[in-house]
Amino acid sequence: MLREDNIMIGIAIGVTVPVLGYLMVDGLLGLLETLGVRGMGNSVITFKERSTMLISLCANLIPFWMMSRMRNDNSMRGILIATAIYAIGWFVIYGPQILNAAE
Repeated sequence: MLREDNIMIGIAIGVTVPVLGYLMVDGLLGLLETLGVRGMGNSVITFKERSTMLISLCANLIPFWMMSRMRNDNSMRGILIATAIYAIGWFVIYGPQILNAAE
């Protein structure tokens, strides 16, 4: 499946990987809390939701790099389209918070 150079496969990968990345990061933080791993000041290790979503969005770099190595340009375009849509959505949701915090 990954060997096919198809824009729809790229979009499917680009939509799925951030969701799995978010679940993985969220599960890892929950596991650390369950195990009792603490940060500085004996506080629970957490990320803001917007940071967790941004990290999971950056997980698309891995399949993008893989498609680049296989020279699957159309699949790369599909991943880029899905990533751009997620990034625009992220900025619409969290952009005002970030821009207002800078004032």
